[in-house]
Amino acid sequence: MRRHCLTANGIDIHVRDLGEGPAVLFCYALASGVFAGATIRQPSYFLTGAKDGLNAVRKPTEEALRSALTDLRGLEVLPEAGHWPQLEEGARVNAALLGFLPQLD
Repeated sequence: MRRHCLTANGIDIHVRDLGEGPAVLFCYALASGVFAGATIRQPSYFLTGAKDGLNAVRKPTEEALRSALTDLRGLEVLPEAGHWPQLEEGARVNAALLGFLPQLD
């Protein structure tokens, strides 16, 4: 069993990897609210699938995302993709990334 330590807003979160992996642990940390009010200041590009069920919970919009992603450079919704656009629409995801990367300083 591996242990992970996440730090958010000066709070260390120690979690155990029970086989679900770091992505699930990160989702747990997000759901716990520990990152509430945190911002990401690095250049960001938000890509999502239109058929992702999480969009029904909170639809991503540029206006809503800018409060957390202060240097948001774009938002793209792939109409035929769901929760795993990098697997479902790999060529479109690659094209989006290749369009975003030249914007970086």
